Amino acid sequence: MSAFSGTDAAGGNFHSLEEHGLLRAGRPKIRKAIDLDSEHYLPGSKIFSKDVRPGLSVSICSFMRRRDDEIAVETEPSLYFGLMTEGHDSALRVNGREKFRLQALCPVLFAFGERTSCIGQQKLGARCASVAMTISLSFVETLAQEYGAEVFWEILEKVRNDVFLKNLPQTTQIHEIVHRMLDNPYEGTLGGLHLESCTLALVVEIARGLLAEKATAASTDLSRQEIARVHMVRDLLEENIVDPPSLSQLSREVGINPTTMSLHFRKVFGDSIFSYLRSRRLEMARVLLRTQEIAIAQVGYRVGFSNPAAFATAYRKHFGHPPSAESRLTH
Repeated sequence: MSAFSGTDAAGGNFHSLEEHGLLRAGRPKIRKAIDLDSEHYLPGSKIFSKDVRPGLSVSICSFMRRRDDEIAVETEPSLYFGLMTEGHDSALRVNGREKFRLQALCPVLFAFGERTSCIGQQKLGARCASVAMTISLSFVETLAQEYGAEVFWEILEKVRNDVFLKNLPQTTQIHEIVHRMLDNPYEGTLGGLHLESCTLALVVEIARGLLAEKATAASTDLSRQEIARVHMVRDLLEENIVDPPSLSQLSREVGINPTTMSLHFRKVFGDSIFSYLRSRRLEMARVLLRTQEIAIAQVGYRVGFSNPAAFATAYRKHFGHPPSAESRLTH
């Protein structure tokens, strides 16, 4: 069954119907979704997009290709937020050179400081579903001027004439905003307003994360290069939450010895590598519990716990309540 269907109402209401998708199964009610052409896509492939503010747009797609193929996109200077809610790991080639790894449920932020060519690969019959937000540099400048927030000026300065990808932490806040976007309870004008408020909330979460990183960097005596290496360690952990590399593997990847790496990691993130990893696993577990109807034990296995009892104990210690309480807390 398709995750999309179209109606004549405005706004937007999205439900993922795949067993391993981000959201609970429900009746498909995606409004104003466009069918993708049958020559390249299997039936049920759709895309929805909406300009919520001048220079700020949101889109969601769910599709399966008829054959192994490359998808090429030309993008203007902008920021791009993406969260793949279903799909397999894939690589994105930028300007024919750099390759970036994309993973399901891992939010990413691309900065395109110039017109950029992006090419991704999609396998025959593999479903891909994603939520994306495109932020023009003019919209970032408007935010900087209206709110006087230094972080927006810094984003502009960093983005101009540069192209980079930043893996964002898999925070509960980001996933729950996306969940509210997809599970829009309103129609018409209210549906559009709800979608706009969620999109702006995503912008706020991105800015908050960047501000937190800046504050952390300012509070340490590490060099810019040392901080960059610590963030490389964090990115490697985020990319491999379930089956993380060992300390020795991490140290080889970033080029510093394990003791120094662990010390620097604690300075930047205020926690040991092991504790950080456990916290991130539990945060990811909470996202799954709140957005999927699967057994608690399966959630524990999915985020890397080999024992359901150990998962339940760690969850209670971290959040103050057992994992079984999540459905009651969110309904």
